[in-house]
Amino acid sequence: MKNQQATIYKALECRPDSFRDWYQQANTLRDRGRYWEALASYEKALEYEPHSYWVWYWRGNVLDDLREYTKALASYDQALLIHPQDYWAWYKRGNMLAELGRYEDALVSYDKALNIRPDDYWAWYSRGRLALFSLGWYKEAIACFDIALEIRPQDYWSRYRRDEALQQLGRYDGAIASFEQAISD
Repeated sequence: MKNQQATIYKALECRPDSFRDWYQQANTLRDRGRYWEALASYEKALEYEPHSYWVWYWRGNVLDDLREYTKALASYDQALLIHPQDYWAWYKRGNMLAELGRYEDALVSYDKALNIRPDDYWAWYSRGRLALFSLGWYKEAIACFDIALEIRPQDYWSRYRRDEALQQLGRYDGAIASFEQAISD
């Protein structure tokens, strides 16, 4: 990894206006957990290629890692202007909206992601946990957890969150039965 970074630094000395080198440096820094430096490199890459879906998307991920949710949301929005049918950008956008407490807007993003990939566990789980549960829409959250469990029947977290929603509805017998099933699985 250090050799790769040294090679990129050398390349940038020779070609300081190279989009590809700035982007590669950003990815390498991100992979090493050096998020602020990665962000600066993504922004430099955008100076040379402002319509790069991948730069906007990964910039959003780095901003998410830095807990800069409003900026991450803006980055995902830019990515979606370039590639509006990208599942991951819609999914991550939903997560950012949920982090910002914009749960109904998050539902719209999760729904867009699920229109693209209707069998995706993470979108069903996140739709239930991060948006519906937070809104207090427990029946709807249970429906999402049920679908997530159809996709991943042994998933602990979907079952746990489903049980939480049942408890919130005062359906303790259902929560106990679900919990006992989880233990036996």
